[in-house]
Amino acid sequence: MAPAKKTATRAASTEKPASAKEAPAKRGRKPAAATADKGPVKKVSYTSYVQLGESTFDITDVVSRAESAFKNDNKRKRYDEFRVYIKPEDSKAYYVAKYGDKEYRDSIDL
Repeated sequence: MAPAKKTATRAASTEKPASAKEAPAKRGRKPAAATADKGPVKKVSYTSYVQLGESTFDITDVVSRAESAFKNDNKRKRYDEFRVYIKPEDSKAYYVAKYGDKEYRDSIDL
């Protein structure tokens, strides 16, 4: 009898076919995003003022003072919404603090 033919079995390959391989990186110029990066991005600082006549008021300062006044006057120091209305002609800043359906109103002197 003739010896049996051996059939070669091919193992499943996990490699991508040649057409699906990524193209090698090109040398030369870097992409625009990489060349534009000059280090960490600096944060821009904003300041807002209200001016009436000779008086100028820093809005950030007025809001923080109103918030401090609210927290000093109240046991409950939580709120969902905090609004400040600045009236330079009255030299006052009025604020409203809301928590749920409750509302607290007061004012501070500018």
